[in-house]
Amino acid sequence: MKTRLIISTLVTAAICAWPAVAQDRKLFPADVVPRNRLITTGELFNLLELSSPQMKPITDALHAYDTTRALHLFVQHIRTRTAPRYFFDPATVPSRARTYAQQFPDDDSYAEETVDDFMKKYGTNVDWRVPGKDLEGTPHTPNTVRFLARQLYGENFGSLYYIKGKDRRYPDFQMGQWRDFIRDVEAGAVETGGNDVFERFYGGHRVRNWMMFHQLLLGSEVLTDDDQVFIIKSFLLHGARIVDNCKKFNWGNHQLVGLCALYEMTLMYPEFPVMRQWNGHVFKLVLEHLDKEVKDDGFQFERASHYFKLDIFNYFRAFRIAEVNGIVIPAWARERFRRMFHAILAVLMPNGAMPPLQDAQDTYIGSRNIDEARKSLGVSETANSAELVDPPEGPFLALGAYLYRDPQLKYFGSRTLHAGFSWFLPEDAQTVYASLASTAPTFTSTALVSSGYYVMRGGWSANNPYMIVDGGLAQFKPDHTHGGVLGLIAFANGAMILPNYRVRYSSPSYPFMKNSFVKNVALADSILQGRGWIGNAAQTGFGKWAWLPTPTVLQWTTGDSTDRFMASHNGFDTVGVAYTREILFVKPAFWVVRDRFTAGNGAHSAQQFWQGKFETVEPGHVRSVQGPARLDIIQVSRESLTAIAGGGNETESIVFHAAPAKQHEFVSVLIPSSSAKPAEFSVRKSGAEAAEISFEDRTYTISFSSHEPIQVRW
Repeated sequence: MKTRLIISTLVTAAICAWPAVAQDRKLFPADVVPRNRLITTGELFNLLELSSPQMKPITDALHAYDTTRALHLFVQHIRTRTAPRYFFDPATVPSRARTYAQQFPDDDSYAEETVDDFMKKYGTNVDWRVPGKDLEGTPHTPNTVRFLARQLYGENFGSLYYIKGKDRRYPDFQMGQWRDFIRDVEAGAVETGGNDVFERFYGGHRVRNWMMFHQLLLGSEVLTDDDQVFIIKSFLLHGARIVDNCKKFNWGNHQLVGLCALYEMTLMYPEFPVMRQWNGHVFKLVLEHLDKEVKDDGFQFERASHYFKLDIFNYFRAFRIAEVNGIVIPAWARERFRRMFHAILAVLMPNGAMPPLQDAQDTYIGSRNIDEARKSLGVSETANSAELVDPPEGPFLALGAYLYRDPQLKYFGSRTLHAGFSWFLPEDAQTVYASLASTAPTFTSTALVSSGYYVMRGGWSANNPYMIVDGGLAQFKPDHTHGGVLGLIAFANGAMILPNYRVRYSSPSYPFMKNSFVKNVALADSILQGRGWIGNAAQTGFGKWAWLPTPTVLQWTTGDSTDRFMASHNGFDTVGVAYTREILFVKPAFWVVRDRFTAGNGAHSAQQFWQGKFETVEPGHVRSVQGPARLDIIQVSRESLTAIAGGGNETESIVFHAAPAKQHEFVSVLIPSSSAKPAEFSVRKSGAEAAEISFEDRTYTISFSSHEPIQVRW
């Protein structure tokens, strides 16, 4: 009790001067953390729980009014304790950093080059708002502030200290920029509003990156006692600011990033009752996100390939640090997380990459040479882009294979566990992964029914035909959804033969690239699916559609010889036109796509869009060649069609156009083949509602009566 009285004496005056704080004292009784400044040293001790035996030396120092010694003992406690544990033991960092540099020399050199560029460009006296500029005089954009607020290179500043022979330039720079940030926060000289530096997503990234920096250097002498205390005070400020916007569940990855960051941070400082209170709260919300936002088929609710992968990393970090500390994750949550890796496998193209689904970033590394891919990823460009780099799928599959010892996930997994996972996994993880068997997936065509993705697949070799159909719509927060409902993407013979395009939020072309003219869809009267563009308040270029069609899947069947998909959507109800799309995959030779439009009254035109560079072979027959792959599209319905070249913003397409009428029916035969050895085929109409397709050594008869699904016989 005497200890508490002494501490209270130290802080009473300060508490009386605290500004009003926005916390809910019923939810977090211990939360008296100010929101606009760091706590004082007296306030720090008042927030600590000093009744445990480990804290006795600190309370003894406080009894003696030796605050300097009390701070030193507190720092020593944080540095030497064995629990809680971060992802790694601080004592192993020097050796692990050397191993990292040996295993991943390209990543090491790239990190050094990028960090050096960052240091020269921004320095440690930063403008944390707009207007502002860097050391080269380049004015800040809203995206610059977001980039700086993430503090992206925390891990690099920590690891390079060891890799470069204890070069203090790196930690000194990070601490200098960190202190500058806090000074500007306290001075009210940071961005607020739509690009608030404490926004959950950007504040969450900053917390995680600073946490990694701190833990990497925790076992060294490079950080002084003053640095260590400053860091913990900073974390308390960040916890208070971010938790204010995380009182209850909100849809989307922005809150999830903030929650996962807070979970890591609060788990590491149980000496503070407020941290424990925050920790229990945020972990419940993390699980609520998993329950609501990851469908039972494993795909993330926004249905965008980019954000789906990023959420895997969010859940991985939270669950991994829980595991390290002996915290049991509910069985349902472990299973839902496992399904996320299998959802990647479900939609994977035969080349081992996911197709670009919805908002997929155009800065994609994929299977390219890493140095080639990074040429466009310099600090200057990153600072002026709203989006993050889109990571390849192989490393995620490798991670899933390692975590679940799953040989099917390893089949398309990267050769080794990615460098980005190194600090989060045990030191023997690479050896364990290398010893895992690898087997091809046991399924072919499949569907993520809850998420609305339907995959027709001829096999798992790089030349096998593949098509994915977008038969869904995000029910909540469809911000990343494109105007491509019932659109399709096709791959065969080593190339994407009917592509979907990646986007960049900061590009003026973004609204165009997010709508129907660059999708493999059919339209009535050229009416775009996405309507009512809503730009974001932060003015970063991102935006969403106020309205998109709602699809209704009518049939999905798979078999050894054929797959069938049929659906409708309400995209043209406003003009009284009903629309359905049917796709028949005749394995492994070709697809038949039928688009039907029926008008309740009046005449309407119709358009069928196919993406790619096409040339006309003859009327109703077009062809594209994409490197090793060729695609022939032949129209076999009785519809009178005109083929028109389309495109825009560096895209190309062919558009089959039908003049106004009350009914339209496009029946398109899609035949993929190798450009080096094209398929031998012939297609001829056989009456008004049938066609004969001779393909290699077999003849197929396709019938497409308007009153029943497409039929095929051979």
